[in-house]
Amino acid sequence: MTTWISERPEWLRVHTVTASQDDAALEKFGDGERQAIALALSYLPDVLILIDEIKGRQEAERRQIRFMGTLGVLDTAAARGLLNLSSALERLLQTTFYVKPSLLRELLEDDARRKKSESSQT
Repeated sequence: MTTWISERPEWLRVHTVTASQDDAALEKFGDGERQAIALALSYLPDVLILIDEIKGRQEAERRQIRFMGTLGVLDTAAARGLLNLSSALERLLQTTFYVKPSLLRELLEDDARRKKSESSQT
């Protein structure tokens, strides 16, 4: 396994998973999606997986696994005041991550409305 973080936070647990050989439906997915779905199945119903690929999301939904994408995680974090959404999206767009410009605009507009609403309440 590739080391993606030099010092893991105490709360982070890493599990190595192999998808069941009997699960032909998972064969069409890459390692990440296949392992995420296989691991999630062992923790149902109390699980939420991070998955962006549309086919992976569809398979998770078919198996009644709750999921959220990268943009959902960033939006939720911004709503909780944990990060600046505009800045986070700007950095994300410097990677190979793709998002439709219309979705990006919608996220930023929602974030602006949320901030405006919060400031008017104080």
